[in-house]
Amino acid sequence: MRIRSFGVGVVLVGGWAASAAAQATPPDTAGPVVPASGLVAWPDMAPPLAVGAAAPEVAGDVRYTVVVTGLDDHLDGRFRADSALEKGRGTPANLAQVNRRITEDRELIDVLLRSIGYYGGQTTVKIAAGVGGAPVAVTLSVDPGPVYTLSAVEIVAPPGRSTELVTAGLGIKAGEPLIAERVEAGQDGLKAYLAAHGHPFAVIDPPAIVVDHATRTATLTQAVDPGAAGVFGQLRTSGKSIVPPRELNLLARFKPGDPYDAGGLDDLRRALIATGLVGSVSLTPVAAGPAPNGREAIDVVVKTETAPLRTIAGTAGYSTSQGIRAEASFQHRNLLPPNGAVTVRAVGAEREQLLGVELRRLNWRQRDLTLTLGANFDTATQDAFNARTLTFRASVARETNLIWQKKWYFSAGTEADISEERDKSAAGNPQRTYYIAGLPVSLTYDGSDSLLDPRRGFRLTGRASPEVSFNGTTFGYMKLQVEGSTYLPLSDRITLAARGHVGTIAGAAQRNIAPTRRFYAGGGGSVRGFGFQAVGPKAPDGTPSGGDSIVEASFEARVRFGDFGIVPFFDAGAVDTSLLPRFRDVRYGGGLGFRYYTGFGPVRIDVATPINPSRGDARVQFYVSIGQAF
Repeated sequence: MRIRSFGVGVVLVGGWAASAAAQATPPDTAGPVVPASGLVAWPDMAPPLAVGAAAPEVAGDVRYTVVVTGLDDHLDGRFRADSALEKGRGTPANLAQVNRRITEDRELIDVLLRSIGYYGGQTTVKIAAGVGGAPVAVTLSVDPGPVYTLSAVEIVAPPGRSTELVTAGLGIKAGEPLIAERVEAGQDGLKAYLAAHGHPFAVIDPPAIVVDHATRTATLTQAVDPGAAGVFGQLRTSGKSIVPPRELNLLARFKPGDPYDAGGLDDLRRALIATGLVGSVSLTPVAAGPAPNGREAIDVVVKTETAPLRTIAGTAGYSTSQGIRAEASFQHRNLLPPNGAVTVRAVGAEREQLLGVELRRLNWRQRDLTLTLGANFDTATQDAFNARTLTFRASVARETNLIWQKKWYFSAGTEADISEERDKSAAGNPQRTYYIAGLPVSLTYDGSDSLLDPRRGFRLTGRASPEVSFNGTTFGYMKLQVEGSTYLPLSDRITLAARGHVGTIAGAAQRNIAPTRRFYAGGGGSVRGFGFQAVGPKAPDGTPSGGDSIVEASFEARVRFGDFGIVPFFDAGAVDTSLLPRFRDVRYGGGLGFRYYTGFGPVRIDVATPINPSRGDARVQFYVSIGQAF
């Protein structure tokens, strides 16, 4: 930043002859010049000198202390971090060294004062000899002086170029204090602002600032050539790209001829990263010649670096009622290009074993739309049932992810199950084979601030699944659920969280519905303190039978200490055989959770106990997993 200063500069250094009165500061400098007489004579070891007294020079090195007065806490901290006197304070120094450090620190103070609008400040230096071998005391007394203001802000542009965008992007107006930090911030933001409004090739000169010390004002002149307004041209690739041009045009929210907007490039960059196919992206605007109406066409050159396409992943968890659960998967994100990811997944647990394969085609037909085709074979041994199920499913969904958390997302699809199930709650433990077809849909609004560890906002999800079941007789029913959660920060460390869940099955009696399709409650994601499926109707021998309706509620206080946290919680829930919950047998659980926060989300350990247990319920339940409970 070039500052041209006029007026009278006066420098007082320690009271000795250091006046520059009647000496105008030369142009193109940042303020008053420190004259040669500003280098003070070093005192001898006599008693402290009064300001203005003469002091003979002494030879040799001395130690010194530094005292600064007149700077606020913010500037004082910045001064001490960069001060030459402070950096050399711990080692002996001679007169020339100390004088040089004083000069550097006076210039530093001048810069700091200007950063907050004080352009007429003065710094007085006093040096007092120590007594009895004590260090010499160097005192810098700062008088900030008055705040200078901008009397005018002038924008200079070539003929025919609009200055309105420059004025808005600079963000500095006449009448405001002349704060150097704001001027620098305005310069940094102006190019980005112009690019975001269709001018990526603007030529911006350094601002010219003229300070008038007599009136304590300044004028700022900003010369800018915004260039012609731009419109998007073509998307072009540089080098070998795993994302073909057709896919690039599908991902871009802009088309040729649309007004140029740098925000569109940021959007495209995030969309490319979200595919999982590229590790880094550079998007470079390039002038491509004139466009209609005096505008300029701007092509975008896309250069990508291919990311590793294969991933082997594994997770593990534990709960008292379900035991250890381990899951492993292998994924190739571009086995069926473009963007056709194939995943093979296996689950091994004490009560469940699963093997599945899934094809996910990201950006199917349009951006952010995912086509999923999958099949899996699952065996489950639970308190309520034993089941062996072959599932085929297909869905189209708009999904959310960590790179781009979306406000609205949905899923709609079809599912077909062939399931051999033993109902342990029915007399004789009958085993039946069910043929089930469903059309599950869901819609979610996510107003939270994080997918894995939300601290504010709320989420609301609705699910519906019309289903047809055949196991000797054919009948249909509708499964409906609504779930919501909310998050309220009480401080930087404490967040209150609450969750509610209501569901019903309409159109069929509980005894006719396959045991795997009924509602159950209890467990780490439900009513903690109770085992999986342990809340709700039970057969005379205590076997869970499931129900046609469910209601759940959870409350947590999440307290974080750096990378660790504790979470006291309270859960409640009930399952009923009626269409709507009757709240006749609500179960309550509570406990304390422990969190370890990592880069990919918190590790959760919850210890819970049932407050009103049924006969046979364990007194303590443990749950270990990744992510918050909700």
